[in-house]
Amino acid sequence: MTSMETKRYEMLDRVREFGDAHAELFPASSLAREQFAVVGAAVKELSAYAVTKMSAAHEGTRQKAATREALRDRLEAVALTGRAMALTVPALGDTFRLPESQTDQALLTTGRLFAEQGERLKADFIAHAMPATFIADLNKGVADFEAAIHNRSNGRAHSTAVRQCIKDALATGTAAAARLDAMVTNHLKGDSMITARWRRDRRVERPRRRSQEPAADAPVAASKPAAPADSRAATT
Repeated sequence: MTSMETKRYEMLDRVREFGDAHAELFPASSLAREQFAVVGAAVKELSAYAVTKMSAAHEGTRQKAATREALRDRLEAVALTGRAMALTVPALGDTFRLPESQTDQALLTTGRLFAEQGERLKADFIAHAMPATFIADLNKGVADFEAAIHNRSNGRAHSTAVRQCIKDALATGTAAAARLDAMVTNHLKGDSMITARWRRDRRVERPRRRSQEPAADAPVAASKPAAPADSRAATT
């Protein structure tokens, strides 16, 4: 949620608590009780949506980072071994060189290339102490990373949908709270203490702005040098 959405959510939660604390003032069959229920449902939805959005974002980021690192480790092992093999087989040249630009797509492409080129030199790699499964491991690393990228993309789409749900729930809850303004005020006529609490709970606080940096002090104007004293002494 944005800062302003969070403040609106906090207001709705206070309104819900107010309705629970003073339930005896609003008959079960009243429109006010119905609107408090709408606010309560909105608060419950918002809490669930916020947790879902945060969990999905964290999991997608964590999964992508982990699979990216695993693929990089495998590529570096193949590149290191390839350089050692090139010492005795100069024709290999830079066949197993890591890309300078290590974008996600570059790593995927390099992984596929290393697996393809490594297949024909599999025996040499194994002779250089690479595991017998290194080609399969490399292909798995590529597949896992590609899946993580795809899942994160889907997670972002889901996050967009959740954001719309948050906006809708806020709109529904805020509309109910606005209707309650008149109802609660009318119910509480003559009870200034509870009315004051309602007004306080109903208020949406504005997010605090960061205090601006104090303006730099204006440069002090250089004082004019004092006029030199007349060197001619007064004669008496």
